[in-house]
Amino acid sequence: MKKLFIPALAVVALVIAGVIIWQFLRQKEVAPLLSEKPSIAVLPFVDLSPQKDQEYFCDGMTDEIISKLSMFKGWKVIPRTSMMRYKNTDKDIKEIGQELDVATLLEGSVRKERDDIRVNAKLIRIKDSIPLWSDTYEKKLESVFAIQSDVAEKIANTLQVELSPEEKEQLAKKPTENLTAYDYYLRGREYYVRYRKQDNERAIELFKKALEFDPDFPLAYSGLGDSYAQRTLRFGFPQTWLDESITASEKAIALNPDFSEGYKALGLAYISKRWYRKAIPANRKAIELNPNNWQAIGNLGWCYFNRGEFDKAVPLWKRHSLLAPKLPFSLLQIGWMYLGLDDYVEAEKWLNNASELQPHNFDVNEGLIICYLAQGKYQQAVERSQKWLLMVPNNSDVLRYAGLVALFAGNFEQAQIYYRNSIDIYSTWQNLIGLGYIYWKNGQLDEARKLLNENLILCQKQLEQGDENPDVPYNIAAINAIQGNKEEAYKWLNKAIDAGWRDFRLGIREPFLENLREDEQFKQMMAQVKAIVDEMRKRVEKEL
Repeated sequence: MKKLFIPALAVVALVIAGVIIWQFLRQKEVAPLLSEKPSIAVLPFVDLSPQKDQEYFCDGMTDEIISKLSMFKGWKVIPRTSMMRYKNTDKDIKEIGQELDVATLLEGSVRKERDDIRVNAKLIRIKDSIPLWSDTYEKKLESVFAIQSDVAEKIANTLQVELSPEEKEQLAKKPTENLTAYDYYLRGREYYVRYRKQDNERAIELFKKALEFDPDFPLAYSGLGDSYAQRTLRFGFPQTWLDESITASEKAIALNPDFSEGYKALGLAYISKRWYRKAIPANRKAIELNPNNWQAIGNLGWCYFNRGEFDKAVPLWKRHSLLAPKLPFSLLQIGWMYLGLDDYVEAEKWLNNASELQPHNFDVNEGLIICYLAQGKYQQAVERSQKWLLMVPNNSDVLRYAGLVALFAGNFEQAQIYYRNSIDIYSTWQNLIGLGYIYWKNGQLDEARKLLNENLILCQKQLEQGDENPDVPYNIAAINAIQGNKEEAYKWLNKAIDAGWRDFRLGIREPFLENLREDEQFKQMMAQVKAIVDEMRKRVEKEL
């Protein structure tokens, strides 16, 4: 029995040893692994200041730590915009981690009083809610940049990620030596990200105020570049503000050539001018300097999309949606992706999801209307345009789309009213063609020619300014088609296709092209565009 007992003990010992080793390995699995790509979300820092008046500063602290973490290659860092919805949240850490698909989460608080600052930071592993690192900083306010850098470096060390010398150098850089300038900049960013006209104007004032205290502050210049571009892009200011945006953005880059935000702001100005060939390298450079610059990633996707290169846009938008999940802008991009790839069922689904979050969004409503028109669902297009008008009355572009929908639906009288009201507010080549077409159909040829010629002059001016929007040559083709100038219409339609026009289903139903519709040449051109889209969709399906 004794001889049998010894081997039995050995077996038991081996089993126990195996269990211990297995448990150890399981613990190693949940610990940070070098084989896994680090992923992190930074919860908005909590304001513990006595007066509770430092929320903008806490949000700035959150933003700056995110920016520093985003500089590291190979990381997935959730952007600030996605994190703001978790401010003052009661959600469990695991639930947040699952929603954002990250392995770790940083939470913290700030107590700021006069020139003193106290920062608490804690890095938590989502899987088991175990704190991996924590620290408390009690410093003078002038040490705020050192605190931000140290937090980011400690996180990298904790997750066993080796930083390159260049990354360490970037990490140690201060945005400015002037704390007052920095304070004004933080206040400006807080207003800018609200994306409302009055807030954008306030942001400009604050960025300018920051530059009074530090005339060589690149972040403030990039903030101005972004805000000036938004004046034109969102709020109806003249195109000249895009030149101001370019000047401010270039100043930011000149002050710090290794600065991602400057290139992103420059890229936004170029996109707003429809200078896509210039916007592409600017946004690429922004992404090279900050691989997690989600805005530059999304903007680069729009560049390729507007050039009709959907297969290049898709991987960028996939990457964008991973960094910024559940944002209306991400859902919108996916909807437009399917719209471009001729999958209207999926496009409608994703655009409706975005509409639930941002019902007033221009690109969402435009996308849904195009989706319905391209499928011949005119009643749904009418309902969407009327709903949009109720939300945003007296807007020239919204009225223009209402006019276009009425035209497709065959309601010329209503279309004429919408187009006239649109032109009364703001005359563009997009709304002039609609009213010109109606006059032509009504036999009011002199009035029609006047509007169409005015439209043509505007389009030619856009081309002279370097506008690469394929809708411009398409519009010139439509002007000629309306008047029966078929040879000229086909010439410009070819130019539109070369520039990236891909809306063949819309073109087949387009009232402005009705004089071409039965031509064999037109049918072949639409088939050519369809083949281009089909080939891109096949390539995309292999990647998805």
